[in-house]
Amino acid sequence: MGHRPHQRGAGDVRAVRISLFLDGGLTFPHVLADRTPNDGTETVRLPVVGTSKARIRIEAAGNVFFGLSDTDFTVQPPPARTAAFPLTLHENGRNTTRT
Repeated sequence: MGHRPHQRGAGDVRAVRISLFLDGGLTFPHVLADRTPNDGTETVRLPVVGTSKARIRIEAAGNVFFGLSDTDFTVQPPPARTAAFPLTLHENGRNTTRT
């Protein structure tokens, strides 16, 4: 993810939900992490999908505040033999690594 999500609110948020959009932010059918600690880093598994309109939403668990990546990015599906691969997301959005 090349951009840090915009902050929509503030407060003492201890846990967040991380969702993946495949359509530029219209729907969010893929929950990548639910009620994970809000520590700025999370390793998630991406579904086996491909899109050029992916976005990440990070929302406060039990609250209305959320952040949404401000531009679309591309997700390429892994080779047919691999079901999913881990992705580490760092808060600053510049240190995303695929392992």
